[in-house]
Amino acid sequence: MTWLVRSASFVYDFLVGDGWELLVGLLLILPLTFLVGHDSELGAGVLLLIGVLGTLSVSLLRKPHLVK
Repeated sequence: MTWLVRSASFVYDFLVGDGWELLVGLLLILPLTFLVGHDSELGAGVLLLIGVLGTLSVSLLRKPHLVK
């Protein structure tokens, strides 16, 4: 049972520990990209790129010590 607790702790630290914004961005971008991808591959690619860049920007702006 301890391996399960340690595994859950690792997954939580990996997904949320670096920044909750990255997890929320991932949970928003992937389903939207999937839905848009049914109609337009180009639209899905553009949405994915904008979503990743936007999520990264929000994450970096929340950590001012990383941006000089």
